[in-house]
Amino acid sequence: PRSMSATLDRLYTAAHALWIARADLRAAHGSIHSFSYWSWLLSDAMRADPELAALLPMPPPELMARVVGTRDPRVFHDSGLSDASNLFHALALGGFDPARGGALLDFGCGCGRILRALARLSDAVELHGTDVDAAAIEWDRAHLDFARFERAPERPPLAFPSARFDALLSFSVFSHLPEDLHFAWLCELHRITRPGAVLVLTVQGVRCWQRFQAGDFARAGLPAHAVMERDFERLRRDGFVYYPYGDGRPWVGGADASDQYGMTFVLESYVRERWSEWFEVVAYRAAVSDWQDHVVLRRR
Repeated sequence: PRSMSATLDRLYTAAHALWIARADLRAAHGSIHSFSYWSWLLSDAMRADPELAALLPMPPPELMARVVGTRDPRVFHDSGLSDASNLFHALALGGFDPARGGALLDFGCGCGRILRALARLSDAVELHGTDVDAAAIEWDRAHLDFARFERAPERPPLAFPSARFDALLSFSVFSHLPEDLHFAWLCELHRITRPGAVLVLTVQGVRCWQRFQAGDFARAGLPAHAVMERDFERLRRDGFVYYPYGDGRPWVGGADASDQYGMTFVLESYVRERWSEWFEVVAYRAAVSDWQDHVVLRRR
């Protein structure tokens, strides 16, 4: 199909040529329109063909590093594809069918790590992204022409009308919010989604806590091991623990106020009790890909 996006038109042309030339692809994926074929195109095919990879723009290294902590384009690309696939299937679990159209928002989109992998949906679905990082949004607007982008404020409201979106995803935003901002944004996401809309939000649960304690990742923004060991009982009791970044915080999307963001850990029991004011909890998928928990919600 022809789209309103020059980026997608170039990708469609390449995808169609490969589909016609290779019977193995037709046998493996069934339809040129399938999500599995798009995933193959963005992963194996692009890794094998630099000219194909160049058809989907990559952000500059400094923007990638703000999102994934490294300037390695392969980490940025592959993690985006993996997380997008997990989020896409979670949206489907909640009942969102892109074939029916509608509008989808990536809340905390950064420089398009996940939206790049969902670009194929823009034939049927309006794709939108918002983030506090002004440089990332500027780059998105200039290079990802299959979606619309808006700069987000550090606190609500967003510049969207009420009941604007049929679906919403948010990867690793609620993983960094203090409790008051956590609830303020949940209320705002309720406002901008229509009744029945499907949302998938990720949080850092027990598995993330364990992996940080085990030294699997850098501990930027976290206190000493002994403090976290002591605070684990607090997490089990309250279901919510927040450590502000303070003066030595890592990059957090251009925000200047160090008390706005930090490292947040949330338990399923807390989500089911506190989030149900605004949303039905359709499913709680713990430690997806051995990392963050995915919360599938339906807007009341």
